[in-house]
Amino acid sequence: MSDRNSSFWTNLFGSSDENAEPSINREELSGVDLENYITDLKAKLKSLWTEENQIRENEIQEKKRVKLDRHKKLMDNTLELEASKKQQGSDSSKKIITGVKTYGQAAAPKAILVLTKVAFDTTYDICSDDVADFSDYKKFYILEDVGKYYHWLYKRTNPDDYSTIKPEPIPITFSSTDKIKLTATLKVTSSDPFTKPPEIRITDKDNKYTFGIEKGKKSGEFEVTFKSNNKPYNDTIQHIQNFELVFEYSEDGSNWVKAGSCINTLYVTWKEPLYGTFKGNSPSIEDIDLKIEATFNKGKENITETLLSIGCKQAKGLGNTTKKTADNQEQILDAIFKEFEPKKITRTREGTVYLDKDLSSQGLGYWRNASSLTGSFTRGLRTLLRDGEARCGEFTSLFIYVALSQGIEANQFAFTSAVGAGLVPAPIPPKFINSIFLVKTWTIKDPKAPIENPPTGNKAQGNDKPMHFFWDHVFATFDKGTEQKYYDPSYGAKGSKFFAKPKELLNIYSSNSLTGVVFAKKDALGEPFLDARHSGVYLDIQTASGGKTPFLYKTMTVDMEKYLAFKLYKTTSELHYFEDNTITIEL
Repeated sequence: MSDRNSSFWTNLFGSSDENAEPSINREELSGVDLENYITDLKAKLKSLWTEENQIRENEIQEKKRVKLDRHKKLMDNTLELEASKKQQGSDSSKKIITGVKTYGQAAAPKAILVLTKVAFDTTYDICSDDVADFSDYKKFYILEDVGKYYHWLYKRTNPDDYSTIKPEPIPITFSSTDKIKLTATLKVTSSDPFTKPPEIRITDKDNKYTFGIEKGKKSGEFEVTFKSNNKPYNDTIQHIQNFELVFEYSEDGSNWVKAGSCINTLYVTWKEPLYGTFKGNSPSIEDIDLKIEATFNKGKENITETLLSIGCKQAKGLGNTTKKTADNQEQILDAIFKEFEPKKITRTREGTVYLDKDLSSQGLGYWRNASSLTGSFTRGLRTLLRDGEARCGEFTSLFIYVALSQGIEANQFAFTSAVGAGLVPAPIPPKFINSIFLVKTWTIKDPKAPIENPPTGNKAQGNDKPMHFFWDHVFATFDKGTEQKYYDPSYGAKGSKFFAKPKELLNIYSSNSLTGVVFAKKDALGEPFLDARHSGVYLDIQTASGGKTPFLYKTMTVDMEKYLAFKLYKTTSELHYFEDNTITIEL
């Protein structure tokens, strides 16, 4: 306010305070004083009006800011809570981080050397079960910082690495026969360098792995490589959800200060995974290959997490309880198969933000939806792990690949009816022809069509209404010397004995798992075959096509191995090494 106006306000109000009450009556004003009064009153009103509007605008903006902050915080908390609740197998008390925040345990407050990055020298990294292709960075459980890749970062600055995208902790895998090797990055945070290179040591929080002491540098950021002195889990399987390594440094060799710690989920396999038997193609078909190579990381080989987690969780602690290798292998496979017995398999991170589909309520499905008789899909173990739908070949592969990931060979046993094996002459003779086999349980109505009994629960993996008759089927076997034992992952059923002859094994399997082998003869007085419970369609069981072809039926319910051809395959090979087609084709 000008001096003139200040003087005027002093005369008018008896004070230079513009908020004071008038000390004189405006009716006493005249001439110049009145004009000044009116002019200054307008100016004051304008000033007050502007000030009030500014206050109101500030209040509005502040309310908006507070509201936006509240909404953002609520959204972040919701995402964090949702992700944290969904993250299976992790410490539920640990919060999921949605932005650039710290991971793992921080250094001591007085520390001037801090741990910032850790890269483990792994043979295989781990990727999500639903990884789409080899350049799908978000689905590979590896972290990026300045163009290099790590298994732990104190700060994840790449948005594609936030723990709403990739899990905390990041999973890693080593064989029990491996010593753990890693490279740690540490940083001197003080402007005053060490007077001499500090000593650095690692302590396994579980006091299992031991490491030697290494030398650091006096200033700046530097890398130090460590290798464990021992193999504490040698010849045993382990799963450690929070594998924590504590890093400390010392300037004098006596007083140690914590520089931080890294935390990872550790899968310790029994032996080196038999990765050479994993299926791969040249040129690669990235959506079905099991040899998964991260193209962005120099083709680093990866294993999908569920293949490791089923084996390491189910068979934890096993591997050296007996003196015979084959007996230890059998114990491991029996433990792994417990995952299949309830007929509801869920993937490692089912129901979390790390998988695109949530199959928590259903589990992986056998002859369900896309894999049903009327469905259409690309068959393969990758399809099963990604989409949750498959048939016997893929469920058998799942069990075999879990075994291979532990360094154990499991094999394939495929059997067929005469029609399924292509053994029936053309044209089909007017006789009772070995056509299909029925999975338990059906009611036999010979010479009328059989009737499938209603389920009392899941008849097969994730499905109470699977297709329940077939022209062919495959399950897994484990060979102990010259003898075999069967595991049928599709139905959660395994044998209890070993057999020297495949025919004997098939006899026990068919007795335990099948209702009968159906011989059918075309006859105008017969009945068509109805797949009532699964697809609801009529089928010609001699041509595997649709249609209401009338048949008369004869069902063989004992010694069914006499009517079933079979082939044996090693691990994942598509070339059989043995076959037997000496079966009864017609009656």
